[in-house]
Amino acid sequence: MTVAGPWRLGVRMYHVTDDLAQAWGRLLEALVTKLRQRGWTEDFEIYRQVEDLAAFWAAPNLLLGQTCGYPLVTSLASRVHVVGTPVFSHAYCDGMRYSSLLLVQQDSGLHSLEDLRGKRALYNGPDSHSGMNALRHSVAPLARAGRFFGSARATGGHRESLAALQRREADVACVDCVHYGYVLRDAPDRVAGLRVLHVTAHAPGLPFIASIHLSEPRLKELRRALLELPAERPDLMRPLAIVSIEPTTLAHYQAVLDMEREAIELGYPVLA
Repeated sequence: MTVAGPWRLGVRMYHVTDDLAQAWGRLLEALVTKLRQRGWTEDFEIYRQVEDLAAFWAAPNLLLGQTCGYPLVTSLASRVHVVGTPVFSHAYCDGMRYSSLLLVQQDSGLHSLEDLRGKRALYNGPDSHSGMNALRHSVAPLARAGRFFGSARATGGHRESLAALQRREADVACVDCVHYGYVLRDAPDRVAGLRVLHVTAHAPGLPFIASIHLSEPRLKELRRALLELPAERPDLMRPLAIVSIEPTTLAHYQAVLDMEREAIELGYPVLA
């Protein structure tokens, strides 16, 4: 297939602050520079904002994006290559694997998963591993007749989940530990009065992806250039808390499907 238009690059999953959004943009600029130095003559377009993430990820001219592991394995598997996965220095990460944090109010008196039975839960969206799938997996062993929480509400984003929890609109929120790490470092007011009650099982972190229409030779060149950046440009990686970028494939993300399957087998297919 001939790809029409310039190759697109856009990474917005962790635009936690304006400064971080700019730092991710600088990473993409550095990658394009490396590719041009290595003889790529194609046109490139860097997207600072992406309104429709699902469409952006599935675009045939996607050169580099970042998605969540859950949509990767449920809707994008046949449409994208996995290029690699960043290793962050944030707490609760384990190499290229990450976890989610169940957060509650500091003074809530909640101290265990069992204490959350019948409580009000928040998560970012139904297509999220960190907000939904990891939370469902954590409480599935405790569910009865397919229910555990009194209510479970999607907020649209981790930032919105934290804000709603601070306003005491719910009792618990499930938030990506990388997002939490950035907030704790750069915007601690957003987690003031909250504490970690539970850490979910680890899963591979958010992967960098490229269109399946990118040729294998080009994919190898792209992967090599991306994986070399942390060692070559530590100045770019420091604000992003990236230690390295590991080569990964779709097979690594079977763990996400395994967590979904385990919840379903326990009779808890829907977060409720």
